[in-house]
Amino acid sequence: MRKGRATVLWLHLAVALLAGAGLLLVSVSGAALVFRPELDDAVFGGPGRVTPGGGRAPLQALLAAGQAAHPGLTPVSLAWPERDGRPARLRLERPGSEIVEVLLDPVSARVVGSRWLERSPLHALRALHTELYLGGRGRLVVGALGLLLVLQGATGLFLWWPFTRRLPRGFTIRRGRRWRVVGYDLHKLVGIASLAFHVPVALTGALLALSAGGPARSGAVEVRERDGSVAWLDRGTGTVTVVRDPRRAGDRAWGLVTGLHEGRFGGIASRWLYVAGGLTPVALALTGLGIWLGRPRPRPPLPSGERAG
Repeated sequence: MRKGRATVLWLHLAVALLAGAGLLLVSVSGAALVFRPELDDAVFGGPGRVTPGGGRAPLQALLAAGQAAHPGLTPVSLAWPERDGRPARLRLERPGSEIVEVLLDPVSARVVGSRWLERSPLHALRALHTELYLGGRGRLVVGALGLLLVLQGATGLFLWWPFTRRLPRGFTIRRGRRWRVVGYDLHKLVGIASLAFHVPVALTGALLALSAGGPARSGAVEVRERDGSVAWLDRGTGTVTVVRDPRRAGDRAWGLVTGLHEGRFGGIASRWLYVAGGLTPVALALTGLGIWLGRPRPRPPLPSGERAG
């Protein structure tokens, strides 16, 4: 049993050393991106005024308005607002050049404003979170980091499990003791308390990262609805092809994956919870490093002929 526990301990340490820096980058950047819509509005001076209520402008009218504002750029995606009173967001790109997000009144198709996304620090932060600035290969790395975080949680749970025999001991911080003791107690408390957060977020993040980056349809614009449905709009013919429908069980499950990873299921409370959860790896890294640095060092062997006093 002791040998098995020692093996798991070394595996726990190896994952921390191998993936710790990457996990910190992904976790902290994810915590900041929880409030990305609000932060984007703050960076670019507000969401813009739109017509409250009413119907919807035709999709082709929205595309035409965006392209008229930025000739030469190609529309690639359109996101309907998550609630009334907010603008629709049309993304236009030129390969290897600028990326512009046009805010459109969803009722009148009027251009409310334009945002050059590469000028926003949040654009760079999202690239760090989703691909570590490594493109497609980076998404694979982020997916692997998510799986390693699950392994880290599983080994941590195995090491904590003996405390269930004396459950209060598993949640106690022995104040007034040496830093290594206090750090160990903090590490196990933060680790077990955040496990229920890290495992589902890591698994859904790995799934999203490993499934991202599919080829875009030539001549089509991806359209995302507020209910989670996704369709492709052919720019030439206006034909709409639904590719994800929340009324279908499989597509509904995929929508739950996205909502669970981003914390969009419990309003403002769940998003603040995700901010706190995204910062816990910082506390785990600091306390884990303190435990490692404060571990007892083996004494050097005494010269032959000498005895310990």
